[in-house]
Amino acid sequence: MNRLIIFDMDCTLVDTYDLIAASFEHAVAEYSSLKLKESEVAAISGYTLSHMLSERVPFHYLHRAIEMFHGYFKDHFNTTTKTYPGIKESLAWFRDKNTNLAVFTGANRKWAGTTLRQSELSAFFSVVMTSDDVSHPKPDPEGLTAIMKTLGARPEHTTYVGDEVKDMRASKNACVRAAGALWGSREKQQLTSAAPDLILEEPLNLLEILT
Repeated sequence: MNRLIIFDMDCTLVDTYDLIAASFEHAVAEYSSLKLKESEVAAISGYTLSHMLSERVPFHYLHRAIEMFHGYFKDHFNTTTKTYPGIKESLAWFRDKNTNLAVFTGANRKWAGTTLRQSELSAFFSVVMTSDDVSHPKPDPEGLTAIMKTLGARPEHTTYVGDEVKDMRASKNACVRAAGALWGSREKQQLTSAAPDLILEEPLNLLEILT
């Protein structure tokens, strides 16, 4: 059996919520003074970063704004974020059980690279699928389906772990098991109401996926 566990990244593996908001606010500061609502922070990693920034800054400034986001994100990563307690231990346990591990995130490739590299999680994942690699964002199942195809995994042997309702919907659309990660979720009630196959209170509960 080729078992596969796919993880969302932001607020599932690493608590990047405050840094995402601060990086976006920094990138648009020359044109807009704003404080983002929770739904707006979630949207930044749900659509392409360039799309979200283009709604706040003039087109001629867009490239600079993107670079400012990435620069601020990288420079403040180590002082602003944390990997959730129990994540590394769980990933190491899965690796020892010869379970395939992958990431499907709404963040772009550069953003995901910074997050996984600086949190020292990169080595755990054989595939990382980002918004740069798909044509349709979650809850479209495109990213999950592509990962399964790459790793030769069947839907019934695959689980997607995420902190948002769109992660659960993407799971169902891909016919894989949906695991709701409550520890980083800003929408716990909605996540539970989305009827995931597993509800995980803390990262160490991830081990239930293989039990």
